Amino acid sequence: VGSEMCIRDRAGSLVPVIALISKDISVQCRILALMVAGVALIIAINPQVDENASVDHNNESLICAPHYYVEITVAAIVFSLVGGQVTVTAYASTYATSQMHWSNDTGSQLLMLIWASVTVGRLGGIWDQQTLLSDDALRSHLAMALTMGSLAAALILLQTYNALAVWIGFACYGLFNGPCLSYCYDLNNRITVPSEQSMAIVMFGLNFGASLVPYLTALAWDHGGGPPMLILSTLLSMLLPLPLLQLAQHLQYDKIPLLLDVSEKQHIRMDTEQSQHYGSLVDTETPDQHLSRLVPS
Repeated sequence: VGSEMCIRDRAGSLVPVIALISKDISVQCRILALMVAGVALIIAINPQVDENASVDHNNESLICAPHYYVEITVAAIVFSLVGGQVTVTAYASTYATSQMHWSNDTGSQLLMLIWASVTVGRLGGIWDQQTLLSDDALRSHLAMALTMGSLAAALILLQTYNALAVWIGFACYGLFNGPCLSYCYDLNNRITVPSEQSMAIVMFGLNFGASLVPYLTALAWDHGGGPPMLILSTLLSMLLPLPLLQLAQHLQYDKIPLLLDVSEKQHIRMDTEQSQHYGSLVDTETPDQHLSRLVPS
């Protein structure tokens, strides 16, 4: 998941580069079409399908989470983080031209800086996750990233017309927002029972936040809030997950009894399958065949 997010971030940083190459929308669409065609060609040449891969769906029914309150809380965190990130992506250039009175090229450069910072932060987060052996360490690193991202947004909000503060604030926001999503996925897998239902709940929060938060920000912007609504939305997107992170820790359940219960169920199922297998052999074999199987010639 972390690798996929890094690729997405690098793709996001290419969008303002395309805008700098040409202002013609038709030329931009042709460039994007060529990129999509190239990716499709690579997939067609190298499908990377493991024909020997198989999934044992019977194991999925052995372990059941006692509740999904933790996943719902993590989904709310992801809702806020992704919503803020998509909102910044959508309106950073408009903020640069309307609030700072910069040119369109400078707005594109600001957006490119944000996504480049997000990519660097995401890569740093993947490396950092390899060293975080305990859940508490992962939780503390996530809290630190959220706090630093909140301070970066607060810097822009307090120094609204300071160009240097805007550049530094957005760069630091992207840097500390970058690893948060990977941290959330890792934390969800560590403290809950990994399952399709668990990931579906988290992904619902991601998609819902990506659509609702930009809409609400634009609504507040158009109804008198103006460009500062973008920075306020960015600040809240990094600040609100902090109490939710504490709530997720409070709702966390102990997985060890569940894993022990699964191990016991697996042994029972294996014993049952073996008894059924040998029982079927006895039922279908003739006495001579049964004797020849038990006594080697």
